[in-house]
Amino acid sequence: MYAETRPNGANIARSSSAGLPPPSRAMCWDVVASVGRIVSEEMPGGRVRHRLDFGWLDGKRIRVNSIPSPAGGGRRLPISDEKTAQRVLDAIRADMLSGKTLEQALAPYRVGAASEDLVETQLAHYLATWDKLVAQGKRSPNSLREIKTYARIGGAFEHWWGWSIHRITGADIADWQLLLGERVNPHTGGVISEKTQRNISDRFRTFLRWLHDRGRIAEVPRFPVIKTDRPVTKVLTIEDQRRVLDAIPYELRGAFLAAANHSLRMGEIRALTVDDYKDGRIHVARAIKGATVGAPTGGTKNDSEEWIEIWNPELVEWIEDRLGRLTSEERLRGEIILFSNPRADRDTNPTQQWTPSALRRVWDRACRQVGVDINFQQGTRHTTTTALAPHLPERLLRKFTRHRTGAALNHYTARVEAPKAATIREIMGRRPGP
Repeated sequence: MYAETRPNGANIARSSSAGLPPPSRAMCWDVVASVGRIVSEEMPGGRVRHRLDFGWLDGKRIRVNSIPSPAGGGRRLPISDEKTAQRVLDAIRADMLSGKTLEQALAPYRVGAASEDLVETQLAHYLATWDKLVAQGKRSPNSLREIKTYARIGGAFEHWWGWSIHRITGADIADWQLLLGERVNPHTGGVISEKTQRNISDRFRTFLRWLHDRGRIAEVPRFPVIKTDRPVTKVLTIEDQRRVLDAIPYELRGAFLAAANHSLRMGEIRALTVDDYKDGRIHVARAIKGATVGAPTGGTKNDSEEWIEIWNPELVEWIEDRLGRLTSEERLRGEIILFSNPRADRDTNPTQQWTPSALRRVWDRACRQVGVDINFQQGTRHTTTTALAPHLPERLLRKFTRHRTGAALNHYTARVEAPKAATIREIMGRRPGP
């Protein structure tokens, strides 16, 4: 009877009558304290066996006869005495008091569940889910590659191997983050950057949130914030950006104009078809999720879609010229890439879709011609957004870049200076008098 009630503090609070105060912690403990009991039996030879009995749950008798060995490795130890049994029972009740269900509180102690509750076991399930999402175009293969790097032997997640997913606390996370601060970058020989430390920590927190969403753990432990320096991205002047664009052959220039003038991401540019252009606007709703020809297509980075008005006459002219050169045979073939790479080999790339490596090669060649050294992303999207940052309110800048949050704009606003006194006086002086 006591096991079938499966009480916990959260359920008790929800069942309170309207107008009555929520139950106190003491009241909740009175209920939880009735869950489970210690059973001691004398075995042949005079040895006493101790176990915990939780009655019937879902048609099964629930007992705990042993506990996981502190040494790990899936080994289990018998409950040696009544004092140990009481400690285990108190720990289970305390977990229920904190909001866990009976099943969640029992999970670390159940026979057969130990290996399934190990971090490395659940990480394997998590990566398998990611594999499916990437295949469906719903997640980036680059992100999956990053997570697999952390989860492999010698990776940053190896610290958690042998840990139960139910026993990770905020203090454990803080200790692990200190170890990340000592982790060596194998390529440079130095300590990994704070930005990398934060990326690793964020990836592990996302994994724990996935476990929580699936009901595997009752709560996600607190992750201390890893502070990083405000990012300052390398950019060009608008004049130098224009020089690089002019050095790109006209037949190839459309994709680069879209990136530089309208802040389109590389995957979004590659996914656009001629059907996404209408009356001087582009419909941005998809992105290529991979670096190869034929990589899956999924949603945009923020899972949003939007019709973007093209303000640059040169880009409108380029697109209209592109559409005007399409043959009837090409139109009958169906889906046609809007920003195609006419120099791509049709035998291996029938649609002549740009690949990231091809875009970077053309961009790098143009940069060398004009004497600048900057990558594609920094010279196009980052340069334009940084130039606009001092002149647009955050809301409009975020609308232009299609970032989900204002924090993501830190890359571009780092160079924005506080308004000078003369500017403030000019703005404030425009207010009508009393």
